[in-house]
Amino acid sequence: MADAPDPVGHTWRDALARLGDAVFGEAVVARSDWPEKIRRMADGTRYQFGFAPYQAEIYDEIANSANQVVVMCMASRLGKTEIVMNDIGWRIDQQPQRMIVAYPTEAQAQDWSKDNLQTQLIDPTPSLSDVLPNQKGARTTSNTILSKLFPGGKIDAVGLNVMGKLRKLKAPYCYADEIDAIQYSGEHEGDKLEVLFKRSDEWQNPIRILTSYPSRAGRSRIWSWLQRSDWRQWHVDCVHCAHHYVLHRDQIRWPNGQPHLAELICPSCASSITEKQWRQMVRRGSWEATQEFSGIRGYQANAMMWPHPTQDAFRSFFHQVAATVENATTSSNPRHSMQVLTNTFDAEPYDDPRESKPTSSALLRRRDDYRPLDVIPEPVQVITAGIDPNKDFIAITMAGWSWNSECYLLHYEELHGSILQSQVWRDLDDVLAQTWTHPTRGNMRVSCTCVDSNHKPDITRKWCAQRRGRRVIAIIGSNQLTTPFLGPPVKGAASVRRIGTHEGKDSIYQRLELLPDPEAETFPQGYIHFPKTERFGDAYFDGLLSEESELKQSNGEWRRWFWHPEGAARNEPLDTLVYASAAREILNPVFRGPAAPQDDDKPVSDTPPPTGEDSARQKRKAVVRRRRKPRLSFISS
Repeated sequence: MADAPDPVGHTWRDALARLGDAVFGEAVVARSDWPEKIRRMADGTRYQFGFAPYQAEIYDEIANSANQVVVMCMASRLGKTEIVMNDIGWRIDQQPQRMIVAYPTEAQAQDWSKDNLQTQLIDPTPSLSDVLPNQKGARTTSNTILSKLFPGGKIDAVGLNVMGKLRKLKAPYCYADEIDAIQYSGEHEGDKLEVLFKRSDEWQNPIRILTSYPSRAGRSRIWSWLQRSDWRQWHVDCVHCAHHYVLHRDQIRWPNGQPHLAELICPSCASSITEKQWRQMVRRGSWEATQEFSGIRGYQANAMMWPHPTQDAFRSFFHQVAATVENATTSSNPRHSMQVLTNTFDAEPYDDPRESKPTSSALLRRRDDYRPLDVIPEPVQVITAGIDPNKDFIAITMAGWSWNSECYLLHYEELHGSILQSQVWRDLDDVLAQTWTHPTRGNMRVSCTCVDSNHKPDITRKWCAQRRGRRVIAIIGSNQLTTPFLGPPVKGAASVRRIGTHEGKDSIYQRLELLPDPEAETFPQGYIHFPKTERFGDAYFDGLLSEESELKQSNGEWRRWFWHPEGAARNEPLDTLVYASAAREILNPVFRGPAAPQDDDKPVSDTPPPTGEDSARQKRKAVVRRRRKPRLSFISS
């Protein structure tokens, strides 16, 4: 009688063979064949190594007893988790044993168990769902979200922020994901990964796997382990000259400001490589060691091995990458955006340039020769204000903004008087209502104002609400490192905007490090100009530079934490500039760039303008082009 296949391709003979394997311990399916023959994806399709060929060797090496540890230092979305899921699935089905899966936090461990293990691996694969049925989140006597028991083995998912649970476990299989997000702490029990590895010491051939993309240089755990490994990289051959090399992001070239013209250039023959040729090169590549093997097998892969389709909004993958880079360099905090790009795309640690905060005297010497009270600089297109009410005075900064994100400081003032009295608020109204003379635009006014409402919030927020029509916005500074510069509205007060002060100050201090190009007589993007007036003297710059900073880790990322040292100058010049910058981000104006030079010798086209149906068709095409404006790529900046 012919075998009757079930809906996913299994026969009753397969089921009987698996039962015999459980009894006699003989493998039914070879380990190398299991992912493609047995595993099913969430959409019911078969898993295929051909989609991402670089995953096959790593999967095989996990089971190589010669490896003390297998390290995957890989870009985001390259399938680190999928490789390990294949191995876990094979072990549940063919070689049951105890396994520990560790994440930086218990919440992440729960998410992995529900969204990856159960939903992406067990539920779609019949041979696994038979032994680990989905209980839809309900606890049973043997299974919970973090602990799953099956015949011959068990999986425990743990968070390394709860070390007490880890000390109760032991298993020959230890897998730690996102290890660069593990919080450093002052605990006396040592490194958390070493504690994890101790749980498998009593087995002769333990399986130990570490995965992550790197973080900061000198602080990245995965990079440290990679350096101790044989450091294998994916090598390809150029389709034009057969040059053997590793793909990198800097091999993509494009004219500045035109990411749609991006090309991949061979570093040897300088030939342009099409997207189709690039994908063929990646599929035909191979892993090659760059260091001597000493027991640790290491793999590094950047996103130039990207197996996923190119987004519809881009002409090519290279256009997608170029747009991502340009978005990062033009963001409000380019250094942090470039760190994300370096970590998640390049799979390299970000080496933060050494920051040497400029001195007050240096900023004093670089002031520009403009007098904003008489006429403001011509590049200014928008004016914003930042206000910091204190107990007995209100500090104000007014800033002009140009198309290149350049900031022209216009005014700094402190209105003295108790904010409990109405007179100081009337004086503030007068300051905000003043007009500024522009050389070509006539009179200009403040377009948006951010007012810190931390001190006496009832008074401040009421004053702002009465001026909402003039875009006067109450804000509150967040001391959390993870709060973005423009955070969400305050819960219970939708009109009050939360501001990430650490992010804002980091951006300001980065801008203060920028220097103009003396040869080109131009200023870099984001440059801050100061007028040569008495308002911007020694006292102002002492306050602007009054805060210190250090790197701190939060949710796996290293960010700059700012504090005001005791005895330092008052920091209102810095705070109000941060608030004026936030007002510019909230306003999000559309700037006009510099006018393109006119070419009088350019020939005039003799083609008549479109009329009738042709004109209507071109208008419809223009609407489509506007709708399909490129959006942010797969790496958020």
